This record gives sequence, C-alpha cells and structure tokens, in this order.
Amino acid sequence: MLELSIVYGLNENDTRKVREMRGGRFLADVINGKEWPPSGSYACIQNQPLQGETRCHNIPVIGAQIIMGGSVMYLWFYRMHNAVARELQSMNPCWDDEKLFYEAREIVIAFVNQIWYYELYPAVLGYDYLLKNKAIYSTWGHINDYNPKLEPAVSIEYVVGTRWFHTVQEGRSKLYDRDGKLINELDSVELTLRTGILPLNRTIQGLTQGYFRQATAAEDYIIDPDMGERVLGSLQTASDVYSSDIMKGRDDGLPAYNKYRQICNLPVAKDFEDLRQWMPDDKVDAMIQHYETVDDIDIVAGFTSEYPMKEAAFGPTLACMMTDQIKHWRQADRFWYENQQHPGAFTEEQLYQIRHMTMSRVICDHGDEVDTIQPWSFFLAGPG
Repeated sequence: MLELSIVYGLNENDTRKVREMRGGRFLADVINGKEWPPSGSYACIQNQPLQGETRCHNIPVIGAQIIMGGSVMYLWFYRMHNAVARELQSMNPCWDDEKLFYEAREIVIAFVNQIWYYELYPAVLGYDYLLKNKAIYSTWGHINDYNPKLEPAVSIEYVVGTRWFHTVQEGRSKLYDRDGKLINELDSVELTLRTGILPLNRTIQGLTQGYFRQATAAEDYIIDPDMGERVLGSLQTASDVYSSDIMKGRDDGLPAYNKYRQICNLPVAKDFEDLRQWMPDDKVDAMIQHYETVDDIDIVAGFTSEYPMKEAAFGPTLACMMTDQIKHWRQADRFWYENQQHPGAFTEEQLYQIRHMTMSRVICDHGDEVDTIQPWSFFLAGPG
C-alpha cells in the first residue's frame, strides 16, 4: 500500500498498459462526469451480467478489485493521479508525458503516506504512542532518519497483524444519500469481486457516503458472522476466517504470544490467571479451554484478545509489532517523502503542502457526489 502498487502496478509493463501515454495520465472512461479505468478485466466473477453489471476494471493489480472498499479507494487514488498530472501539465507545459507521470506518481504516493502515517495509524495506534516510539514526528519540516543499514522489507508479523481488521469489518454495507439518509443496505460479502455494481443504481454514490458515515463493527474482537463464515459470498459454501488467520501465524512459523510480549518488553504471563490483567475474563476462559499452557497461545489469538490501549484500537502487543514495521519502513526508505537526503527530495514548501492532505480531502475531491464531510474521515462526525 505504501508505494501504491494497487494503482501503479508491480512492474513497468503492467503500468504502461493502463497509461494514456499523453499528459502523464492513466487511460480513462468518463461516466457521469467522473473518470473510471477502462473495463475489460476477467476478475469480477461475482458481477451479475443479467442485471447490467458488466464493468470490471482493467488495472495493473487485479487484487485491487477483490474487496469493495479497496476497489472504491483505488478509484479515488486513480482519479487523484490524473488530477495531479493535469495540474502539473498546466504549470509545466514543456514537460513530456514521462516526466508528468512520474512526478504525479511521486506526489500522490507522498499524499497517501501522509494519510496513512498521520491519520490512519494514529487512529488505531494512538498519536502519542506513535510519537513516543518515533514512528511519526510533530513537525511540518523534514525528518532525516534514513538508515542505509536497514533492509526495506515487510515483516511477517505486520502482515499477520493486519488480520486484526477482520474483527471490525461490518457484515452489512450501508448506502446513504448526500444528506445522510440511509437508502439501502447490502451484504458486504456479496460485493466481493463485483465492481460491475458500482456505476448502477447510484451504488458508488451511496457506498462513498457510507464509508465516512457508517461506523465499524464494535471493537469486541468478535468477527461478524458473514465476514467470518462466508467471506467470499456465493463463491464459497463456508469458511472460517479467524481459524485461517491463526493458521497464517503458524504456517509462517511465528513464535507464541508470550514470546512477543517478552520481545516488546511487556509483562509475560506465567499462567493463565495472569492474562486477566490485560484480557477480558471470557477470552481467558476460552484460552484455558483451547491451550494446554499459556506458552502455547498463538500470536493472533493473543493480540486479538487484549484490551485496547488508551486512545487506540490495538492492544499493546499488536501495537508494538505494527509500530516496529511502520518505523522501519520510513527509516529504510532512502526516497521517503519526509526526508531530504536525496536529490529529488521535496522542498520545505512542498512538504508543507503535502502535510495538509487528509483522507477527507481525497474523498471530497475524488469521491462521487460528496458535498460535505467531517474533517477527519476515519472518525465519525460528532456534534458540531
């Protein structure tokens, strides 16, 4: 996600297939005044052709169309790229297509990383926690902590840790009008691999409103039945997402939960009763039923059972695992948008403008029929 490979592809050949090769833009169809990627992919196997659902985006990474939320988010960033490319072209009419495309790409990636690091991650990890651990900084200027000794890689712990988000996915996707009136509800699992529904019956307009009006599922570590047992909708008879998530940790050879507590300098449970200090009783009782000793507890079972930290959604063990990777990404990337240790770095003035970017700005500019939105779209609008 950080390098926006869902938008720009994993290699040059895939990217060039979807470029207009003019003005630094992606190819686009225009529907109701909004740009859409050309249709033609085979991936949207839950489309209902008899209901007119024929659109399936021809994009560099087919996986961007698996989950409906990811498919809509792809559209926003795709449109953002073309908008930035047009602005750059108007400012620099002598630039050729290649320069416009890659300059726009660099700016859009910087915008998105600003959103992830200073909006999304603080929402789930807590702003002060990230500051304390130097994953982010409270500055409008550059951050020069690039470390050439670090390998720019993704830890397996981070990948497995993202399974936590399964616990807050709602089984029903709510559609609203622009005034906030609920107009429809759809089974989330029936929207998987079904991009064709978006331009029909004002579906994308309703879903877009829902993405900043509908709350997530409660942070109770209970997976919605549909999301847990029928995640691919009609494509499968049954599934068990939580068991699959636990098995991912085992298949990857990750140490047990208690070991990660030790690595993170957190109190280690000597017996099951110790767990009651940082887990609900019902979760501890379930651990006693399913594990022979406290040192057998799987990492996924452990971090999805902890109480969340103050002003955060994650418990301390998961927070430690995720923050380590978040910090590592920035320090291992020579071309990270916040540092000035390479010739193409953003200037102080450019970085200042990048730091004003928010998810609400993206949705307002590139979403469908969004007139008003709360300033911080990862949180529900409050009074006033």
